[in-house]
Amino acid sequence: MNAAPVLQPSYLLALHAPDGLFSLRVNLLFAALVALALVSAARLLARRGEHRLPPVMGIMAAFIFAAQMANFPVAAGVSGHLLGGTLAAILLGPWAATLIMGVVIFFQALLGDGGLTALGPNIFNMGIVGTFGGYLIFLAVRAGSQQPSRVVAAGAFAAWCAVSLASVAISIQLALSGTAGLQRVLPAMLGIHMLIGVGEALITAAALAFVLKTRPDLVYGLSSSRAPVCGSITRFGLAASVLACLALGLAAGPVPAYLSAPDGFEYVGRQQGFLPEEFEAPESETPESEPTELSVAATSLAGGLGTLAMFAGSLLVGHV
Repeated sequence: MNAAPVLQPSYLLALHAPDGLFSLRVNLLFAALVALALVSAARLLARRGEHRLPPVMGIMAAFIFAAQMANFPVAAGVSGHLLGGTLAAILLGPWAATLIMGVVIFFQALLGDGGLTALGPNIFNMGIVGTFGGYLIFLAVRAGSQQPSRVVAAGAFAAWCAVSLASVAISIQLALSGTAGLQRVLPAMLGIHMLIGVGEALITAAALAFVLKTRPDLVYGLSSSRAPVCGSITRFGLAASVLACLALGLAAGPVPAYLSAPDGFEYVGRQQGFLPEEFEAPESETPESEPTELSVAATSLAGGLGTLAMFAGSLLVGHV
């Protein structure tokens, strides 16, 4: 098998299903549900007329895109990475978070991370289940408390639950498509993603703790009116946030070249035989091979450009 191009990853981001896994009916059904959710989200935000929300949406999209490029080890031979939907929902609200995740997942599909025909199921799992599911759990666990420690704990638990819920959703979609039996795929997917959810919870907790300490007015989840607060954002603050996300994208870009372990979804897919052979890592990207300086630089550049594209795309969507 020929080596993959430098800018085309040979791994799958967590829960990003490729083309060919879902049946046509499943793809169309979830595409319709996602389209309805995205249109509803855009209309709701437009009616609110929150002019300070789009820049924050852009920053959040850039952060999620960049952070998703950095994998973390979960178990022997398995890695994971941030989904970010619950964090976005807590900070900006579930409707804005759904739009953000839709933009991120669509752009990732254009880059080969997840299939274009599977956009409906992928956005549903990560952009609806991962945002609304996580946010509702956050509200239930927080129980109206304004204490930062309770908010952080509720956010961490909700993020952990959201990853598990998304893995359940994709398992059901695989079963409905006839790709894998639910009795086999659900325990495997849920088990590995409960471990990945620990990393999601820790990252979410750290991000929430930082925001609560520096800009608690940005936390939508603490607003009694459930309307985005998004206090004044200076140009300097906006620029600094974008640069921070860009730096994260540049730094995280080369990470997959060094961490070749498959993520939870890819691991289960290989074990149960429903992932195509082309998603196996080519010989040139095995753990024994060292990435070249050119490949690292190119991947880092792709991460940086993608981060800027996420900011611009979400900023544009937020203004629609």
